[in-house]
Amino acid sequence: MHNFHIKSILIGLGIGIILTSIVSVIYYSGSNTVSKPTEQEIIQMAKSYGLVDPSDFLTSQNSKSSTNKNEDTSSIKISSGDSNEGTNTNSAAANTASQQATAQKPAEQPVTASITINPGDTSDIVASKLVTAGLVQNKGDFVNKLTQMGLDEKINTGSFKFTKGTSIEDMIKKMTSN
Repeated sequence: MHNFHIKSILIGLGIGIILTSIVSVIYYSGSNTVSKPTEQEIIQMAKSYGLVDPSDFLTSQNSKSSTNKNEDTSSIKISSGDSNEGTNTNSAAANTASQQATAQKPAEQPVTASITINPGDTSDIVASKLVTAGLVQNKGDFVNKLTQMGLDEKINTGSFKFTKGTSIEDMIKKMTSN
């Protein structure tokens, strides 16, 4: 049998690895195999992975918001202190009629509005309900105050009744109290 020297084997392997590395560097240095994808290709790849385009999301949120606004008016009740006056929970048109009827009542009875906060309602949806009920003039004021107070994630679900003219802070405290 032949004697193999370990030293010779290791030198041969080392030379082989070095030559292979040099050939690979020379071969791949001249070719640009990876091209940058275009913006359209990136969008198509993102959609294939199930990602959404932010503009589609915003458009769907706005349409969902307007749909929710129409649906949410069913949970808003406006009434005066008189229990004989019917509150409407079916349509926005009847709700407007109820507001007009309430506005014709004498000023001695406080005007109240009731909103229902459902599980999953965001602070933006709650603000929309308050604006629709006529309790808040600007949705942004309510959301900003809620965030400033650090209670934007602590709104409780249920029905809440407020007198018109109640401050935003008092409404927030009532909706977030345990």
